[in-house]
Amino acid sequence: SSDLISVLNADAAAVGNLVQVLPGSIGTAFNDLGFTTYIFTQVIESPYPVEQGKFGAALSISDTATELVASSTKGTLYLPVEFDAGTTYFDAKTTIFFDTTIQSGAVYSYNLFSSASPSLANPSKFIFGQQIYDAAVNPLDNFGQALNYRSGILMAGAPGQDIGDSSSSDYGRVFIFANNSRVPAWSLIREQQAT
Repeated sequence: SSDLISVLNADAAAVGNLVQVLPGSIGTAFNDLGFTTYIFTQVIESPYPVEQGKFGAALSISDTATELVASSTKGTLYLPVEFDAGTTYFDAKTTIFFDTTIQSGAVYSYNLFSSASPSLANPSKFIFGQQIYDAAVNPLDNFGQALNYRSGILMAGAPGQDIGDSSSSDYGRVFIFANNSRVPAWSLIREQQAT
């Protein structure tokens, strides 16, 4: 059986208010209730924020807890534009052009970077890796409405997908992406040694 903690006087507390156990996170009352203390370590934000983008609508973390995938179901996809089958580039490949698919939904990956000296005050952090996309995603598809990432396979739902026929009514689609080698978006090129 599980115990339920509830407010005795509903007028005394706002809906969704936090439970406070006095005298704090120590003592017998806290221990008797069986609380587990979690330490706040990080806020993860959209790399391409959009007003009303619904960032964080769906989340999935890899089985190794080193990769996080988050969606923004009303976000904008940025699709890279290729010129002359990739033979023409600009500014030594430092300038990239994009097409946008507005309010299509977007999916972003984050990789866990270990701290040089991990502690509660200096924890490992998730860093934005890349935007996951497919050129078949259209406006209002809600790409990323549901996410599942396991063993290098990402499944992203798009319930608003019309299967290319604008007269159809939201048949929906599941996009599947594979990272069989499990290579992260960021990799170490060189490392400075402590002196």
